[in-house]
Amino acid sequence: MTGRGVTVAVLDSGVWSSLGPLQTTPYQTPHVLAQYDVIQARTQSTYSLTAALQNYSQSINDLFGHGTHISSIIASSGVATTGKFQGVAPGGNLVSVRVLDNTGAGRYFDVISGIQWVVKQRLRYNIRVINLSLGAPPQSPYWDDPLDQAVMAAWASGIVVVAAAGNRGPQPMTINAPGTSPTSSPWVP
Repeated sequence: MTGRGVTVAVLDSGVWSSLGPLQTTPYQTPHVLAQYDVIQARTQSTYSLTAALQNYSQSINDLFGHGTHISSIIASSGVATTGKFQGVAPGGNLVSVRVLDNTGAGRYFDVISGIQWVVKQRLRYNIRVINLSLGAPPQSPYWDDPLDQAVMAAWASGIVVVAAAGNRGPQPMTINAPGTSPTSSPWVP
């Protein structure tokens, strides 16, 4: 099982422009099928149209490094000295959605917009998983939180959602949103 045929949308800080072991799968097909920059879409009114015309192929450099780190854990086709692949799903595809800035900070609005973009593009890129290795302290129960609501909408569209739980628990209200949603599968990277 290599993840072949499965696309994971990684909502994070982007992916390095020189993709290295994320360049191609072991089957010599591109790992990264599309890149979308929610922050640019918010700040530049023509970005979404231009990106769509380019089939979302414009490289978005990851100035923070976290998105590349997470993408590599998921799909690196680099081979370790043991002869085994370094990524969990080296044959899988990625869609990189930049929702965090060059310091790793983000806005609820941008993450929600990124989730909504993925839901709209899920059939085009065969997106079956969203990875959200990010989080914010909960401000309300999950059923009242807009980020958790966006995660639940993605899940309702058929996408498996994997979200970080954070590192503060186990007391009530210590799991980060969107890991608080019952439709996400929390994990601690």
